[in-house]
Amino acid sequence: MSEGTFHFKAVPAAIRTAQIIGVTSAAALSGYIACFSVVTVPAMQIDSAPPATIAKQWQKAYWIGAGTAPAMAVFSSLSFGYLASQAAKLPKVWYNTSLDPRPSFNLYSAAAVLVPAIVPFTLFIMKDTNAKLHHKANSMSTEVKDDSELTELLPKWKLLNNIRASFPGIAAILGLWAIVSRPDFVGLNVMK
Repeated sequence: MSEGTFHFKAVPAAIRTAQIIGVTSAAALSGYIACFSVVTVPAMQIDSAPPATIAKQWQKAYWIGAGTAPAMAVFSSLSFGYLASQAAKLPKVWYNTSLDPRPSFNLYSAAAVLVPAIVPFTLFIMKDTNAKLHHKANSMSTEVKDDSELTELLPKWKLLNNIRASFPGIAAILGLWAIVSRPDFVGLNVMK
């Protein structure tokens, strides 16, 4: 039986580090954002909780997310942007590896744009829903026992937030695709 010969191309440590950081931070950000819809909002919606309390809890959670998610998005986006720039500069020696500039540049570029897209999505698409919820949190009396508008706004916000969470999730998938779609070995001799 003959042995197969594998020739692996060494990928620079900076590239591997950026790949790991880009994919894992985008995936973590996606889960973090989705957690507000999947865990936080449902936990607030206890039947006995006053609407004013629910609105204030939503607002507190909103400000926590607004204070942390954009920085996480920038960190991930910079990693993907670096990878895209490296893929565009690489010589032909990297063709048919995970750094092949042809597909990798496009995948990393798309990932670099998708991750920070959470910010304009929040500012423009979620603007009205967020404004109404903030207004409720800032002006609702603790005496109010039922608020049908709040009851309608929270599911809408959860849906929009889940859509927003998909941006870094898709970016993580694109980054992973760029990494695994081109194995870093050439000259594979199949064992006979």
